[in-house]
Amino acid sequence: MFDFPKHESDKYFEAGFNISIAKSISDYIGGKINTKSDDVSALGTSTPPCAPHVCGERVAPYAPLDANFSFRSQLTALQSKLLKAVLTYFGIGWLLVPNMMLRAGTAALFIIFFLIIAWRSTILFCGWVIAETQTSPAVLSAQDKDLPIYSILVPAYREHDLMPQIARAMRALDWPAHRLDILILLEEDDAETIAAAETAAFPDGTRICRVPRIGPRTKPNALNYGLTLAKGEFVTVYDVEDLPAPNQLRHAYSTFSRSNPNVVCLQAALIGDNARRNWLSAQWALEYDIQFRLLLPGLSLYQMPLPLGGTSNHFRGLM
Repeated sequence: MFDFPKHESDKYFEAGFNISIAKSISDYIGGKINTKSDDVSALGTSTPPCAPHVCGERVAPYAPLDANFSFRSQLTALQSKLLKAVLTYFGIGWLLVPNMMLRAGTAALFIIFFLIIAWRSTILFCGWVIAETQTSPAVLSAQDKDLPIYSILVPAYREHDLMPQIARAMRALDWPAHRLDILILLEEDDAETIAAAETAAFPDGTRICRVPRIGPRTKPNALNYGLTLAKGEFVTVYDVEDLPAPNQLRHAYSTFSRSNPNVVCLQAALIGDNARRNWLSAQWALEYDIQFRLLLPGLSLYQMPLPLGGTSNHFRGLM
């Protein structure tokens, strides 16, 4: 399970929000996804379940991303030619001089693995230095009326038994209910999960969104659809098994407020709640602790490409 701690603590965020993206995310989007609305009444208890129509206009099933930053077109012509050339030369060499190719391949792999280990060790050391010297900043105090609308996307498929748990987690969030825009993204033919979501005690204004049967039933597909409906200035993604710390949204908002405008994405650390159950779960917890406490801060220090997990990512500037 990718669970957050159930109890609030600053230590959960000392290295959790460490991801920065140097280029504004607006550069990656080919146009407005949705008109930002300050109409808080639209988030009230009368908000109906989502449909493929919003405000009388057809909603695109996908966010209009720039094709240059999408894999929809798959390999480019140049990439395809290079891949074919490498495979051709490797195949010919293996047929003509197999022993030499085996030795050359072994040596090349050894060098690659050595460089990866050396690079990763350096990054982990930098992350350790950051963890030892950096302190967790206090959460900025702000009145509820001054807080922005925060959209929360929760995709799920055939997970009816977890609806009560995620509903409790959403109610526990320390954020004014009238400034929350919670979207539960469910496949339109997943009747059991839809029924469970409709009976779960979600905060007022939560929208149960039925994702149209367009393309594969995947989490990215559901999030692309949900993004076209989000109304918030800030957006985050949770899985149904997540238990976010109640003050996580305020931590994210405070970190954004202190950061440069070019920081458009933050990621909270994932902490397993079953680390002491057995050896395998302990290894999983150790791997994720190294990932979030050491590796990601080290990568962020040098403005290197950063891997995002599939949950608890916070974005601003999407709308």
